[in-house]
Amino acid sequence: MCKTMIQKTTAYLLLASLGFVIAGCEKLEGPVMTQKLPAIPAAFGDLKGVTPDQDQPFQSVLWFEQPDKTIVAVRVNIARGTILANTAKFPRS
Repeated sequence: MCKTMIQKTTAYLLLASLGFVIAGCEKLEGPVMTQKLPAIPAAFGDLKGVTPDQDQPFQSVLWFEQPDKTIVAVRVNIARGTILANTAKFPRS
C-alpha cells in the first residue's frame, strides 16, 4: 500500500509540475527587424566587392571603383547600420 501511495504522489507531482511549466510559457516575439543602412553615396562609384573584417565580425569593407579608376574602400558596421567615417582612396594611374 505504501508503494502505491508513493507512485500516486509522484504522478501527481509530475502532473502539477507539467501544469506549472505549461502555464509559465510565454509566446516569443517575432524576429527583430534590423536597421537599414543609410544610402551609400553614388560618388563612391560602382560597387566591386565586399571584404569581411576578421577582427570585427560585424564590420565589412565595401570596395568601389570610380569612373577615373580610383578605388574607394568604405567600412560599414552591419550591427549598427552605419557607415564609418574612415574611407580610403587609392588612385590609379
